[in-house]
Amino acid sequence: MLKKSITSIELAAIVEELRSLLQGKISQIYSLGEEEMLLQWHVSGEGKKLLRILFGKWLNLTEHKEPADQPSSFCRQLRKNLGNATLRELYQQNSERIVVLKLEKKETYHLIIEFFSKGNIILTDDNFKIIGVQERQVWKDRAVKPDEVYVFPASKANWKLLEVESLKTLLRQSSMSSLVKFLAAEIGLGGIYAEEVCRR
Repeated sequence: MLKKSITSIELAAIVEELRSLLQGKISQIYSLGEEEMLLQWHVSGEGKKLLRILFGKWLNLTEHKEPADQPSSFCRQLRKNLGNATLRELYQQNSERIVVLKLEKKETYHLIIEFFSKGNIILTDDNFKIIGVQERQVWKDRAVKPDEVYVFPASKANWKLLEVESLKTLLRQSSMSSLVKFLAAEIGLGGIYAEEVCRR
């Protein structure tokens, strides 16, 4: 069964796997339909690597290169700005479902991949001013569109840094009706992992 979304824990594991791309250069970017993009890298000593992004749902290294569609205007913009750029940093924003790629050419860029809601991909400059987006989005507390400064969504509890006393405080303050729901939603573990934590 195809997963409908990625959890914070899964994304943390994938980011560790993707560290093999560090210092690699983007050699091409492809549109694969309306919901997918493929970033082709050249990594010194390892050759070509392919990073598949399924908007809002998943990302992974792959060896399968599907036929590409005509590039979207956003894909063309990424090619123009990021062609031959070197990946200097790669990280998950706290424990959020957001991955940030810091890329360098003559200038520095951030490629921000969001995996919550419908998902999005955002290209910014070094100061996080938005250059282009896969999809313009306006929320109550933030706008994701060109010329705005990209603002990371307000973070929930960061399970990577959470200590026992802080966890107890959050649990006492929670309005969730069960421990599973609290761990899944407020700590960000997702349903499957929250149930496994409780089972253990």
